[in-house]
Amino acid sequence: MPPSGPARTRAYWILALIVALALAMRVASAGRMLPELREPDAFEVYEMQRVQQDPALVKGVNFDERYPWLLAWTLAGLPAAHPPATVSATDAEELHLAAAARPFLRVRLAVVLLATLQVLLVFFLARRFLPEPWALVACFLVATSLLQLLFATQARPHGAHAGLALLALIAALQLVERFSLARLALAALASCAAIATFQMGFSTLPPLFVACLFAQGQSLKGRVLCAIIAPLAAILLALLWYTNKPYIDASGIHLASAAGGGHTLFFQGMDFLGALRAARLLFEHDPLLALSAGAGLALLLARARGAWKCADASRRRALLVACAFALPYTLVLTIQGEVYERFLVPLLPFAALLGAGFLAWVWSWRPVRAPVAVAFLALPAVSALQYVRLALVPDSFEQAADWIRHNVDHEAHIALLPDNSLPLLYSREAVQEQMQDRAARNIPWVTYQATIPALPPGTPTWDVRCVPITVTPPSAGPNEGLMRNWLSEERVDYLVVEYSQRMWRKPIIPSLERAASDMGELVFRSSGSPPGLVDVGTMEFQGIHDFAWRQIRQGALGPQLRIWKLNRR
Repeated sequence: MPPSGPARTRAYWILALIVALALAMRVASAGRMLPELREPDAFEVYEMQRVQQDPALVKGVNFDERYPWLLAWTLAGLPAAHPPATVSATDAEELHLAAAARPFLRVRLAVVLLATLQVLLVFFLARRFLPEPWALVACFLVATSLLQLLFATQARPHGAHAGLALLALIAALQLVERFSLARLALAALASCAAIATFQMGFSTLPPLFVACLFAQGQSLKGRVLCAIIAPLAAILLALLWYTNKPYIDASGIHLASAAGGGHTLFFQGMDFLGALRAARLLFEHDPLLALSAGAGLALLLARARGAWKCADASRRRALLVACAFALPYTLVLTIQGEVYERFLVPLLPFAALLGAGFLAWVWSWRPVRAPVAVAFLALPAVSALQYVRLALVPDSFEQAADWIRHNVDHEAHIALLPDNSLPLLYSREAVQEQMQDRAARNIPWVTYQATIPALPPGTPTWDVRCVPITVTPPSAGPNEGLMRNWLSEERVDYLVVEYSQRMWRKPIIPSLERAASDMGELVFRSSGSPPGLVDVGTMEFQGIHDFAWRQIRQGALGPQLRIWKLNRR
């Protein structure tokens, strides 16, 4: 029997506290590295800006074929972020930085709300299979998951989809308990919302189908009819938000246009190694959750036959619906080795459910209760809070910008690597030159500054320009002489270098820094103890090795930045 009275009230108060903590951590982290860093795959922001006809939209980025646009088109109804009408010279930089960040922050906060919905709904999923105290533990495991925290605060649809997908699953579980037209409509609309937010939302169709098929309170003919109509209606309605529909051809299953950069499950790449990569990614982000979930899965398999026999009909139906989501989704991840960590977010509730089940089993061992509780609950919470702390302190780009404000003359020529920007106001001449370079036109802070009509007299600006993409193309090999000549011809006074894998995989970049070291001296190195060159993925958003361990040893977000002062003769 489920608890009632004071026990149920206490559980809801604890649930509210966990969700409030999760929301606070995610809101606090949402503004990190904006607008100085070009966020990967921020296509929801770009589509929102396109609909709003925002002149600050980046140029030359193919984004209209990536995702369905329910989230972007909904947010496009809000006012666009235009440059402030009137500012003073002392406030100009701060106000313009905030305005440039606002479109990205708007999408991130919308994703935060929907991703936090996943944290809340984990409780209502888990209590169908676990006692309420352990359902709260499952909720806490998702709330403190670094993987969930990372993708809940990005301007991508993955975190939003995770919340909507779990909402669709809960609605399907409600439907299978008792059929009604209202519950059927809610389940179909929730599935539609998940599909219209992200292509992986199609994973909500199997549980909707199973729920319709086994719903209580309806005839067999009615259940079969609903199992056909409801998923079909969800698909047709969701397609209204698609400008580029998924398709299958001889090469594989395309979630979006292959020419537009959409993700593809290639038939020739189906090596069935995805589960191994997924397990490693989960462990690198949430090691204790991964370990407890693995142990919980082993425990579940060992007890599965007996548990199934002892379960009543309602619990069996709930298990069928839940498995209709988790098993097909896991199978899709398994068949191909090209798995990214963001694909795992919708499975976190199931990992947490397994982990909580394992902890409930261990809790019966009195001698190990305290250390297990500390290890599996307190340590992830500390790691999550450490990430929030890092999001609130100056990142490496802000550190470099602050050093320039206090140490560099406004007339000095500052050069950046392509795809970099600093949270400084650039001179009008520097902005105009950067807008001629196709790499710089893709940087939101640069394109925003091009929309500023005029700055108040006396506003501090800096002559910051990117090294042209024509000088450092990805195909160029090492050429220190060429880099030395370019630095001399362009009369560069300071060179800002990003020390990261994404830059150093271009062979010409190390030559540029070696040339700078021959011509001058290192005057600034950002603090924060970032990991080594090989360990840095695509910035702070994906491809991050040993992510959980990084939270302990790094002191700031962002790659290491170095500033070289060149001695021009």
